[in-house]
Amino acid sequence: YRTGTITGMFTCGLGLLGGTLILLVFGELAYEILIGYGFGGSLLALFMRDAQHTRQAGLAGWTWGGCCYIRSLWVHADCRGQGYGTHLMQAAEQEAATRGCHQVLLDTHSFQAPALYQKLGYEVFAVLDDYPRHHRNYYLRKRFT
Repeated sequence: YRTGTITGMFTCGLGLLGGTLILLVFGELAYEILIGYGFGGSLLALFMRDAQHTRQAGLAGWTWGGCCYIRSLWVHADCRGQGYGTHLMQAAEQEAATRGCHQVLLDTHSFQAPALYQKLGYEVFAVLDDYPRHHRNYYLRKRFT
């Protein structure tokens, strides 16, 4: 399969939780998108699994008010540098656009991955110095055209 080709999609209602779980399969990898409700917005959670169904990377955030906020992105140490973070960010952006969002917002520390986000077209709009001590916290956004 080519990277990015959806080879399967499954949905499952979560009943009393008031949400839906969507599983998108890309070849041997799968993204889970959890869509929940309860605060005027929709939760967003995506995971990438390997052939043994072990989570190797994940992303969590929400959409609200025409914006998507990415709260966290993680990639297992053994999988870093293989495009997992990029794939998750692109999938989140596609889902955000589907939900009518006009921008994606996030923040990251200087010791994390600000260069990854900038490579993906995110712009720094604010910086908080010395948070945590001797580091910076970057606030980034990507506007959709």
